[in-house]
Amino acid sequence: MRVWCESANPDKRVGLRLRLPFHEDAKAKNVVTRWSRFGVDPKDSALHSLIQTHKLEVVHLHVHEGETFSEADLDQTLDLLVSCLEIFPKVEVLNLGGGWAYLFHLQKPEAQRVWNLVNKTITSINNQRQQLVRLVIEPGMLLTMMAGYLVAEVKAADDHPSGHRIVVLDTSAWNLMFWAPRPAVAQIPFREGPMFVHDLAGCTCYETDYFCLNEKMARIEVGDRVILNASGAYTSSVARSLHGLPIPKEFVIRDNRLCLVE
Repeated sequence: MRVWCESANPDKRVGLRLRLPFHEDAKAKNVVTRWSRFGVDPKDSALHSLIQTHKLEVVHLHVHEGETFSEADLDQTLDLLVSCLEIFPKVEVLNLGGGWAYLFHLQKPEAQRVWNLVNKTITSINNQRQQLVRLVIEPGMLLTMMAGYLVAEVKAADDHPSGHRIVVLDTSAWNLMFWAPRPAVAQIPFREGPMFVHDLAGCTCYETDYFCLNEKMARIEVGDRVILNASGAYTSSVARSLHGLPIPKEFVIRDNRLCLVE
């Protein structure tokens, strides 16, 4: 930021990405990763010295802490942003960033409470300010994750001593979905009859290469196909190729036709 301030850029109205502590998850237990490595500390004296020296006006605050996992996490982030408004009183825009895909896993009343919390916070802020604050979110993954489906063929299916049926697909969750939400599953052909507990595994030798566990479905056999949702958004853009496995071909529906994405 110091380099930017000392450049010829004449714009004095700036936005800051804030470096905030992570929520109480696995990352927060590690001293090194307890705080985000991106952004600035809103209480850093060197930051405020730069702002004062270069007569900057902070009008935009942005946070992004990865995936938000609960209403409590969001409440903590909103509280921190509200406190930052006391440090930067001329802010016009609050950007809550991304990380909203967890809403897919909530029931409608729970999801509504999340948006009610956001609305309550921004309303409270604006009721106390002459300059209204505009709220921005980045729902890219939330909007596009469910737009994609993965069709995979069953290459092996065995009854496991655990009582589960282990099904191996012709692609890999580790390669494609290592940070995606747990997908729902449909099967082709559809079968009626008793339900069995299935664990759907990828085709690598990585022990935890599973698409999903404890799926109750009609008995799946070799040669069947399964359809997994939540395969849009980042699935192909962050895919990797353990064992040199190819990434599945992608198709889109255009004018009622299935078209290969080149």
